Amino acid sequence: MVYDDTSKKWVPIKPGQQGFSRINIYHNTASNSFRVVGVKLQDQQVVINYSIVKGLKYNQATPTFHQWRDARQVYGLNFASKEEATTFSNAMLFALNIMNSQEGGQHRGGPGMDEKVTQGCQTVCGFPWTHDSLAGPLEAGRPRDTAVLSGGRRPEAL
Repeated sequence: MVYDDTSKKWVPIKPGQQGFSRINIYHNTASNSFRVVGVKLQDQQVVINYSIVKGLKYNQATPTFHQWRDARQVYGLNFASKEEATTFSNAMLFALNIMNSQEGGQHRGGPGMDEKVTQGCQTVCGFPWTHDSLAGPLEAGRPRDTAVLSGGRRPEAL
């Protein structure tokens, strides 16, 4: 979801996108770039496809609501549990550390809802899970695909 400054409310990026979604952070090893990609569980609709950019500001507003800001927009995710939020946060902070330490960083930004995730990407955070190098081995068969793209709090100062 995104924060609408006019109405002072969180709104879906596109209408009808509320609901449980599978959220992944992908790492394209060829370009050393990262993307947050969310797919709605109910109908497999892509609800977010965001390129993580150098200088992005990330905030854990609550244990289960996290938000980030780029030059144009504030984005937010509600998670079903603190554990899922922590796993996402660890992956996001890992990606930001890589992006911010790169010479020149990545200059593409913002959501690309029609872009496809390219081959050569590795999942940093998401489902299916076998092993997450950021958080250690995960329980076999325990899906971590319950982040919610609705609700949330007003954005905090980022």
